[in-house]
Amino acid sequence: MTEIFEALDLIVDSKDKDFDREAFTKELGVNCDSVGWMNLDLGKDIDKLQQISELAKNKGLKLRGTYTKKIADAFAKWYRFSPKNKFAMSDYSYAQKFGDYNYYKIKAYKAPKGCNIMGEFVSQTFVDGYKELKLTGLDFIWVPDSGKYQAASFYSPIFLKKAKRCIYPGQMSYLKKETYDTVTFEPVAEKYDFSAVMKYYKQADFPKGRLCEVEKYMDNLDVVLPLAVEYDSMPDTDFAYCNLQGYIPILLIRDEALQKMINAGIVTKDDFEPVICTDSKEQNLLVHKCDECKNMNIMLQSKEHFEKLRLESYAKERPEFVPSEKEVLALLKKYKKNYPDYLNKAISKELSEEIEHSSYRPLLPYYKVGGSGRLAEYTYEYYHYETAIQKNDNFHKELAENSRHNNLLAEAVLFGRSSDDNYLLLYRDEVYEISCYDYKIVKHWNHVYMFFYENVTG
Repeated sequence: MTEIFEALDLIVDSKDKDFDREAFTKELGVNCDSVGWMNLDLGKDIDKLQQISELAKNKGLKLRGTYTKKIADAFAKWYRFSPKNKFAMSDYSYAQKFGDYNYYKIKAYKAPKGCNIMGEFVSQTFVDGYKELKLTGLDFIWVPDSGKYQAASFYSPIFLKKAKRCIYPGQMSYLKKETYDTVTFEPVAEKYDFSAVMKYYKQADFPKGRLCEVEKYMDNLDVVLPLAVEYDSMPDTDFAYCNLQGYIPILLIRDEALQKMINAGIVTKDDFEPVICTDSKEQNLLVHKCDECKNMNIMLQSKEHFEKLRLESYAKERPEFVPSEKEVLALLKKYKKNYPDYLNKAISKELSEEIEHSSYRPLLPYYKVGGSGRLAEYTYEYYHYETAIQKNDNFHKELAENSRHNNLLAEAVLFGRSSDDNYLLLYRDEVYEISCYDYKIVKHWNHVYMFFYENVTG
């Protein structure tokens, strides 16, 4: 039987602006990040959710979160493109037209360094790797670059084959329950309708799940459900797409092709979501017939024109882009405004003075924007200064007992962690991500502002 994971990412809201979310979770014995987000594995923690709900009601609090259901990687034969990085709308030009093809110009230098999938686009490295690995099912059209700085090329992938049938959950953004406004805390007047979610949920005939029970405890809830394709009707290619009229095509990659690209260092699994593969003979599913995406053929007809533009563009010399710390801090403030739940409030003036005379001084400008928080959604978390001090002491005690480490670690200070529990270290003005298993360097940023730039824009 296919193994399914159900998870709930939730946070407590209060009318009291000084409400301590971390203290609330500690009262329950539940772990949370520095902002207050809790993550529950619903296969194990459904009773814990009930306890959280009861305590929240007793204290006049509200629960908000996202329910996610997905297939275990070991059972996935296909994956959908789900890039964690996207170009912001400000990085696009207005829509342009060439014949029947609508396209945008992008500022390619805005892409994080080493990022090979940005939203609907893929990099030159992705294209070269696709060809070297002799994969099938794609063609590419160059995306015009209007940026004034030097940057790698990006392309729109053209998917040549489509899936025949799929179960399509549609636009997940409208599958939500809302009973209060997250800013004003006022009740939402309209009644929520979960029927679309439940219809899909029952129709897919998954192993008995817990969405119905979770919905009872949550005041605001977003629902993310998996795509399912009919496996025995999939095309014999490494890449394919499925499309229903009125929706944006979903882009797919076969598991073997994805693994080849991961092994070659071209992509990571973070940019893909596993797809459920069904068998029409085994499951009674109301599957949809996939439509042809006409835009794919229109794009192919334009390929030669855009290749000529690419050669003309890269004959021109352009300077390399290096952001200033002032620009990065402005981006961090914008990030905090757009994602208020990801960054905590700025540190106090008294604490600023203490940090000024500590090894954490290079982080001070960033602490003044957000005292702690998540970056790139949850790729990295940087701790509050006082938490960092405590964890740094524990880290160096652990380090003293282990000789398998680089000498610079002895002088560095711990200030955060990655989503897979690697250490984030500050060494003078440089940032290192260090493996939590063997203390080897996973990633390095020459300056603190480059670390924040990459993970605020990413």
